[in-house]
Amino acid sequence: MGNWLGIGAVNGALLWGALLIASPIIIHLLSRRKFRILDWAAMDFLLEAERRNRRRIQLEHLILLLLRCLALILLACLVARLFLTRTGLAGRMIEAARTERIVLLDDSPSMDARLGAQTVFEQARRGLVEFVRQTAAEHPGDTLTLVLTSQPSRPILSGQYLTRDKVDAVVRTIETLEPCDKSAAFDVAFAALEQTLASPRGNLNRTLTIITDLRRRDWLPEEAASGEPRATSGGKESSKLEARGSQPSEGPLAVLKRLAERVDSLAVVNVGGQKAPNLAITEIAFREKAIIAGVPTQFEVVVANWGDGAAANVPVTFAVGDAVPVRATIDLLDAGAKATVPFTFAFRDVGSAPIRAEIPADPLPRDNVRHMAARIRPGIPILLVDGEPTSEYGQTETFYVERALAPPGATLSGNDVTVVTENQFEEMPLDRYQVVVLANVYRVTDGRRKALEDWVAAGGGLIIFLGDQVEEAAYNEKLWADGKGLLPMRLTAIAGDESQRQWVHLSETSIVHPILRIFEGTQNPFLRRVKFFRWWGGAVRKEDLAAGRVQVLASYSDTDSSPAIAERVVGKGRVLVATSTADGEWSNWPADPSYVVTVLEMARYATRQAPDEGSVAAGAPIRADLDPSVHSTEVQVEPPDGAAAALQAAPAEDAQRFRIEFKETAKSGLYQLRRKRHDGGTDTELFASNVEATEGDLTPAEPRALRRQAKDSKIVFLEGREYLSQGVTGAKSELWRGLLLAMVITLCIEQTLGWWFGKRRDQAK
Repeated sequence: MGNWLGIGAVNGALLWGALLIASPIIIHLLSRRKFRILDWAAMDFLLEAERRNRRRIQLEHLILLLLRCLALILLACLVARLFLTRTGLAGRMIEAARTERIVLLDDSPSMDARLGAQTVFEQARRGLVEFVRQTAAEHPGDTLTLVLTSQPSRPILSGQYLTRDKVDAVVRTIETLEPCDKSAAFDVAFAALEQTLASPRGNLNRTLTIITDLRRRDWLPEEAASGEPRATSGGKESSKLEARGSQPSEGPLAVLKRLAERVDSLAVVNVGGQKAPNLAITEIAFREKAIIAGVPTQFEVVVANWGDGAAANVPVTFAVGDAVPVRATIDLLDAGAKATVPFTFAFRDVGSAPIRAEIPADPLPRDNVRHMAARIRPGIPILLVDGEPTSEYGQTETFYVERALAPPGATLSGNDVTVVTENQFEEMPLDRYQVVVLANVYRVTDGRRKALEDWVAAGGGLIIFLGDQVEEAAYNEKLWADGKGLLPMRLTAIAGDESQRQWVHLSETSIVHPILRIFEGTQNPFLRRVKFFRWWGGAVRKEDLAAGRVQVLASYSDTDSSPAIAERVVGKGRVLVATSTADGEWSNWPADPSYVVTVLEMARYATRQAPDEGSVAAGAPIRADLDPSVHSTEVQVEPPDGAAAALQAAPAEDAQRFRIEFKETAKSGLYQLRRKRHDGGTDTELFASNVEATEGDLTPAEPRALRRQAKDSKIVFLEGREYLSQGVTGAKSELWRGLLLAMVITLCIEQTLGWWFGKRRDQAK
């Protein structure tokens, strides 16, 4: 069609089908061929009647002919897919209707993958500039809303008019955009757009264009999760690594199909290329329970091969702060595999230290570097609650436990022990401790019981030593709770000989647990040297033993085989109960060397794995607590780019602490959090922001799978930057619905009139 009409066609060649209108005309003309007329007297009456109805019949034929021609024209326009361009005559007819062109641009790290001389993002940005310039030239009344996947609720441009005098400013804004390190969450971005488009639009058309590299990881998360690299050998050691994938509660296409109902047209433009070879560092992990100052810690750097080909002689660099970097080499990393490279480092000072792992650059350099903010502790934080405190040396309930865990002197035990009384324990926060030891504690209040249950379920290790201060009824009611509490068994009564003239040993037949290795073997000398005079009897439910919730680690050699040490699993944590005392009141165990070894092993076994508190995925908020009695509530955060920001801490839920939350972490690297103390000093803490582990998977989504999931919707999947350079072509509203309706109505009218005209002729005869 000419530009003066303002009408175009996607399949313009099919408009030649309109020539089929000649068919009914030819049939009509053929039916009018003249034949040689023979006079016949009987026909005179019929001819006279025909002359009277000829005009009416000719008009009926003409109406039917026009309807049939119109139906063929509409059919040709339907298959040619006509659309209005709002130029020329069509533009004048719909001049009052403006179009808001919404563009969602994928700025995730994978868009920084290099394809030839340019990255995917550079090509997408260039095509978007052409799109904007052409739209401004042809439709200066339209507006542009530009949204990035990294911040869907904060548009870069919102309703910007694309007039000729403003287009240069819009282009400059687009040309400054760069991909960030935050992964694209399309379901979240679409949900944010859905909220925006829920507002009334009046006399306004809306089109949505999504520019993305269309990776399987983002668009088909279920398929991507099954394609995680497998574990393989790296360097001299290897370990199996479980795939870590998260599946959103609702897939991106499900949200997009709802979003399509709110716009006039929706196009997903794939600007990505084929799967490229790519190596990535997906994790820096420490395999100890905690990073302790002065104690060597083993780290593991995990490298994934997301490509289709094997990689050989891959150098891996591991650096801690200003220390000299250490290097190792992965001899061979198969396609779709992971390798683990071990490094060992001993930190000298307590605090936080920066760790950086790196491999050589490849088509996607953003995932070749990974950071870690190591938390170095003076030792594993252990809280001892003394149920029988006294000022006499060596007579407190926790005296021997404390010296076993943290002996005095220069020797490093790796434990940071704090001793408190029962009253002090009531108000103490538990989340900073990894192990809590209750030694002959009289009872646990309801509030403290609930806090202990939550803490253990989250991964804490609770060790309970019993004694003569224990109130049987309170323990059974609060901590046993009919098998639903923390205790692995119900307490019955104190057994043994109070005069200490009779004793029992640990039964050699029951010792199978790793924390009791020192007692293994029938000829073990420690078995007979350790004597227990008194202990609490306990009843363990058979169903708990059968289900694996409770385990008896050791028993006494009395006739009843009473439990000596039992374990209960609660959530992610463990509870260990020793039915004798922690001091020497009921046994001679604290005086034996096996006591120190066993207590250390119990603490090590109960200690939960310290979380990587200093690392977040790029885009996730950094959260930290502060004590207002020590620090000011104003905090400084310095991102990797050096532009410091001031934050005001807000009260936490428990009202005793304040919480800081910093959300601008879309750039990977190290963030410094500075807390100012009331004494004038400053405490600095590091946090690390990293590209998500699976971001390096550049596998494209299968178009057929996307179209299958998007069926019965107006979503159109298009390839390449050329779509953007066409300006508004992809955004034009096609006329197929109106054309189809018009053709159906035309055919119905033609059939109805044909039947009615024929019936009238029959009646006239």
